[in-house]
Amino acid sequence: MTAAWCCRVLDQAIENHGQPEIVNTDQGSQFTSEVFSDYVVKDRKARLSMDGKGRVIDNIFIERLWRSVKYEHVYLFPASDGLACYKGLEDYFDYYNDERRHQSLDNETPLRIYQQNQSSMSGQKGNMDFQQKKGVTSLPQTPSLMITLNLNFDEFLS
Repeated sequence: MTAAWCCRVLDQAIENHGQPEIVNTDQGSQFTSEVFSDYVVKDRKARLSMDGKGRVIDNIFIERLWRSVKYEHVYLFPASDGLACYKGLEDYFDYYNDERRHQSLDNETPLRIYQQNQSSMSGQKGNMDFQQKKGVTSLPQTPSLMITLNLNFDEFLS
């Protein structure tokens, strides 16, 4: 994973999801390099924020997620190639969001919690429209994440 590759991935993310005000990374060498940091700040006009070195707590939710992915899928069902890996992870994340009950969500699924939050917010629709136009999101926060898998394996493997 080089700084140049990280710049291309950032470009793809911005193309798909829009320009962020802040780009948050860890302190890996590719992110602290002049190539990446200048690209974010000067070329992309975003602020660069880095998690504290050795601060595992900064990433606790994503660390838990990837632990679950590894122990519940990757190690149990090794993929024979990149496409099998992609399909397997796609299926796993569907399961993770739609079927797997989470202790941190009172044994509900992330999808169920998301749907409950959406229906409880329907009375706040006007406020949501205004906030979305200003680029602000205020969906209720839950400890689990709704994950969408969108990997470009050609880019990843090059």
